Amino acid sequence: MFPELIQRWPPGSLKDEFLSWQGGSNKKIEPGILNGFIEWLKTVIPITYDEKEDKEVRIGKWPAYSAARDEVPEYCGRIAKTRELTMYSADAVVYRADIREAWPIEVEMELTYEAIGQALSYEYAFSKVRDGILEASYWDERTRHVSKKLSGMTVKPAIVCFVAPFDQCRVCEKLSMQVFYCQEGHLTKKGHWAN
Repeated sequence: MFPELIQRWPPGSLKDEFLSWQGGSNKKIEPGILNGFIEWLKTVIPITYDEKEDKEVRIGKWPAYSAARDEVPEYCGRIAKTRELTMYSADAVVYRADIREAWPIEVEMELTYEAIGQALSYEYAFSKVRDGILEASYWDERTRHVSKKLSGMTVKPAIVCFVAPFDQCRVCEKLSMQVFYCQEGHLTKKGHWAN
């Protein structure tokens, strides 16, 4: 299933939610995009998805900001020391046991270059967690749990969006990244709306 990397999915009732959206923060409609996508996906392929466990999946740890003054003193606490696997938070992770894949998902109203970068970062971070190649100090209970779920799976990030511009879709194809969208196009600014 899904031989093409770029797939259109039917918006269903999400179209009404989109049309009633009054602009402003996309974060208000993104949960509806994720829920509509998951419901549709369950009808076309076998997936494992537990809303309590597989939504807003966080791995890694934030830098030790409180130690920043001592770690990089010449910047007066404005820069913390970097380390491997800072905090990553995928909007969801879907598991496909039939083909041994885990899909960390980035949800956006519109497919953007920022979303592409986030999805690439998820591939890096979730693969490191799956492979267990980090120092123990970076692991917490949540990260260990995700590592067990990812064991033996290929990490294949996906972007789920309502609108997908042509150019960004081509970039994702070139990167072999999955994109699921409802409508090809660009979001317009509210001043250009018909009503």
